[in-house]
Amino acid sequence: MYIFEGMNRKEYFKKYLEGTASDTEKELVAAWVTGLIARAGTGNATKEEQYIVEKWLNQESKTSPDMEEVEKRKTETLSLLDQEYLSVPKRKKHTVLYRYAAAAILFAFGIGMYFLYQPKQEKSDIAKLHFPAADSIKNSRMVYHTGSGSPVKKIQLPDSSYIYLNANTILSVDSGKFNIHSRDVVLDKGEAFFQVAKNSSQKFTVQFGALQLEVHGTSFNIENYTHTHEKRVFVKTGKVVIKSAEGLAATLTAGETYIYHTLTKKYIVKQEDNFDVSQWISGKLVFAGAGLDEIKQKLKDRFEISIEIENNALPPTMQLNATFDKEDTYNKVAKVIAGIYGAQYRIDNRRIIFY
Repeated sequence: MYIFEGMNRKEYFKKYLEGTASDTEKELVAAWVTGLIARAGTGNATKEEQYIVEKWLNQESKTSPDMEEVEKRKTETLSLLDQEYLSVPKRKKHTVLYRYAAAAILFAFGIGMYFLYQPKQEKSDIAKLHFPAADSIKNSRMVYHTGSGSPVKKIQLPDSSYIYLNANTILSVDSGKFNIHSRDVVLDKGEAFFQVAKNSSQKFTVQFGALQLEVHGTSFNIENYTHTHEKRVFVKTGKVVIKSAEGLAATLTAGETYIYHTLTKKYIVKQEDNFDVSQWISGKLVFAGAGLDEIKQKLKDRFEISIEIENNALPPTMQLNATFDKEDTYNKVAKVIAGIYGAQYRIDNRRIIFY
């Protein structure tokens, strides 16, 4: 296993420039530099990091086997910038900055230049895929998000792990560190399903609120909603370890659901053998023991509608277990809920009113 920190980075980079780096070392350099590209593009890179980016871009331009595709991408990038500043010799001192901006835009399109230049059949597992296009970039952090009413978003990470984002969800990952010596992501809010590629020597961690989940390769669902006092984890396959800021740790296996209460700082574990919480990735609307707050939020995320309750028509302690197909309307959802709890409802200006 390669340790890619400190002097090793410079040593590998030197070998890369000299043409003596191995394929693995080239990939490690590429993964590192793509993170620096975003920093340089936003003006946060040091002079040394700017120099490294400049040298790497120059070297890749020389070694690319597909110059037609490279020129196409450069043209796309230049169309988003003021080309005059890139072409006027008198402003040479500004040229490097604009080249970094161009590189950062390429990076934002999900085109790590190294991965664009290398033939697909020559890429090895350690860095065979670039990061998909991010919705925004903060320094070297790739940020992916969905809004209310958004369809499910599928993300494939460089380690071949897949993440599915439900509506109104935010997830971020540090492109300069991921898959080098760690595999860390942050689920800032919302719901996500993870299919983690197995790697016994490198754990995969998800930070969500005050909790951290650790696995080496498995599949699981996390609900990190800000409108409730609960955080939930459902394990579909394999085993996961969840740690809290208070030092509490829990190990879950397939079919188990972890529910952490943010007010009491305590958790419970339930068995869910006959219910697959992750069905939402196929477009279904899933409620697994959902309380009123969660029902309101999921209907808002899905249909951009609100729910109002009159005369305690729905019990405040309700726990709804139901699954709706992708084609089902909010009218059908309201009808089912009303039928379960013996309530009536009406729809008025994108509001469902139970009474």
